[in-house]
Amino acid sequence: MITKTTTLYKDNFYEYLKEAGVPHNTVELHHVDTIEEVSAHTAGNYSIDFVKFITVHPTKENYLYADFSDCYRSNMPKDEILDNLRLLGKRIKSHIPGRVGEFGWQARPGELHQSEIPQRAKTILLFKWLSELHKYATLDQGFGIPKQPNDLLVVCPRGEKDYLLWNSWSRQEGTRQRQVMARSFGFNGPFEDDDCMYAEIVKEDNTYKLKPLTYED
Repeated sequence: MITKTTTLYKDNFYEYLKEAGVPHNTVELHHVDTIEEVSAHTAGNYSIDFVKFITVHPTKENYLYADFSDCYRSNMPKDEILDNLRLLGKRIKSHIPGRVGEFGWQARPGELHQSEIPQRAKTILLFKWLSELHKYATLDQGFGIPKQPNDLLVVCPRGEKDYLLWNSWSRQEGTRQRQVMARSFGFNGPFEDDDCMYAEIVKEDNTYKLKPLTYED
């Protein structure tokens, strides 16, 4: 279903893509819902629900539009929108047709706050979760996508290291740790102009894998 917002901005979107010189096709633009999946893990008397979020854009144009519409509604200057479209189009290789999945995860403790869970228990829970994620990435339906050639996956690993410390150090260290985690799955980045990290879904020996995107000079 195309939203009213999509209809309103559709012509503007393709005009901007053309002016920015972003390779693209003219396709139907759709509203895309975010799917949420919850996995419960326990360590002794402690438990944490780990939540996976996935938004599957059926085309790269749809992914570009989602970013464009945010910029357009916020009255971002036209030259900045054009620059943003060029950069994002390059990041996702818009000249190659395919889908784009936005993936994210979050820890949701139950009755206890994370600060009340011993560090050893949190470490055990985290490694259980990472093991599940690595297995999940190889499944045909992993990350919420029945995988196809040229599918891309995008993550934006940002967040505080300590949820009780909402300061610059906590954000920087928390983000750094999440980026290290993302690289272990096959994402590359972040780039100087982009906090997100990108990976391509490939199939080798009948197993799906994530590989960092490579770019021509």
